[in-house]
Amino acid sequence: MDIRRTIILAAAAVALTACSTSIPDRDPGNTTTQRTSERPAVPGAPGRPEKTDAGKVPGAPIRIPAFTELQGLPLVTVRDLAETRIAEECDDCVRIATTVDSTATQYSVCQYVSFRGGQADPTPNEESPNGSVILTRGSTLTLITGPSAPQQLPCSTEGYLPKTSVTDDPDPTTGTTPTTSKPRVTPTS
Repeated sequence: MDIRRTIILAAAAVALTACSTSIPDRDPGNTTTQRTSERPAVPGAPGRPEKTDAGKVPGAPIRIPAFTELQGLPLVTVRDLAETRIAEECDDCVRIATTVDSTATQYSVCQYVSFRGGQADPTPNEESPNGSVILTRGSTLTLITGPSAPQQLPCSTEGYLPKTSVTDDPDPTTGTTPTTSKPRVTPTS
């Protein structure tokens, strides 16, 4: 019986010691907090995120720059930038999709208009003067394009602007009225 009690008391003492050393400091500015262990904390220890790693903790939302200043640029450029920024924060934790906004008629299906799927934070910072987009892991960031036909397909960094519309003014060099036909465009996701 005495050996059994001794083992139980030893196990309880080990458990209490382990619990007391894993409790985080309450106030980082409070210098009166004392550690109960003589061992210093190991930076980067598995399972113990540092205060500067808040955005990289599994399950934490991620921030990428808001793409508001990129409106009107080629969709492929904005998509590549979004994929790069998301990959810097986490691998494949946010999906990227594309959709068409039929009311943005001044833009082509190859031009970036805006986004959906994240929460906009307009607070400027060093990385993004126009604020950030806060994305939840496992969510989808949808890049929105216009409905107009581009100058050329497939979408690339050239020919992404909408085709010019038909005008009734004659061409001053030939004296004829130009005509263009708009091809039927099926947006891709």
